[in-house]
Amino acid sequence: MKPVLKGGFPVAFLSAQPGVSIERQPSFGEDIFHNGAFASNTALHFLAIGLFGYFIGRRLQRSSDGNLGATGA
Repeated sequence: MKPVLKGGFPVAFLSAQPGVSIERQPSFGEDIFHNGAFASNTALHFLAIGLFGYFIGRRLQRSSDGNLGATGA
């Protein structure tokens, strides 16, 4: 049995159909699309981008206030 090629990171949302698909080439037209996995994948990417923006914004705000490295003592 051949392994099934999957597409998507970190959650695989596209999986090839053995015998139907072109080998080693995922395609939306002929492969199986998993809606739930795609939604999870999209949510994880937006979460990562949002957290990155949040922490960068906090870092920039601290440096503009002149409190970078201050201990508060």
